[in-house]
Amino acid sequence: MASRTDVEAGAREWFAGPAPTAVAVRDERGRSHEVAGSDRLREIERRARLIAVSAGLARAVAALVADRAVRVHQVRVDPRAAGDEQVMALRVTLVGGAEADVPVWPGVPRLHAYPAGDRVEIAGEPLVVVELPGAAREADGWVPAAAFAEALRDHVAEATAATPSPVVAAMA
Repeated sequence: MASRTDVEAGAREWFAGPAPTAVAVRDERGRSHEVAGSDRLREIERRARLIAVSAGLARAVAALVADRAVRVHQVRVDPRAAGDEQVMALRVTLVGGAEADVPVWPGVPRLHAYPAGDRVEIAGEPLVVVELPGAAREADGWVPAAAFAEALRDHVAEATAATPSPVVAAMA
């Protein structure tokens, strides 16, 4: 079983590490070759890496607020972000009862809670915007799960029997 800190450490390692530019392979004769991907493949790999990092970070955040109505939901495109990349989002119940999707951007000390929806592309204005303090971002650009969890805590309803937080027990 992985702990919350293991999951976050894995996500941070991917966040901080360089993306591979070529893959070393051996052919049927045992000779080594480096196979470089196309520009398109590198873009796909960059986007997949972003999703993987944000998924690990979202799991770690959810584990830290397991007493709240929070769960890791699905990838979303945040209209407030600079690009059209997808990142993992949390589905939360805000204080007051509204369901919201919160995209978790690695390295971005800001959270937007949008009205919950089914589409990958989020439309509309955020219900809540939370700016984390500048000190939340560490020297390598990483914003720890604890900083996101602390920022969310005051805006997300407590889990109840009707709205339990389905964080996997292994992550708690």
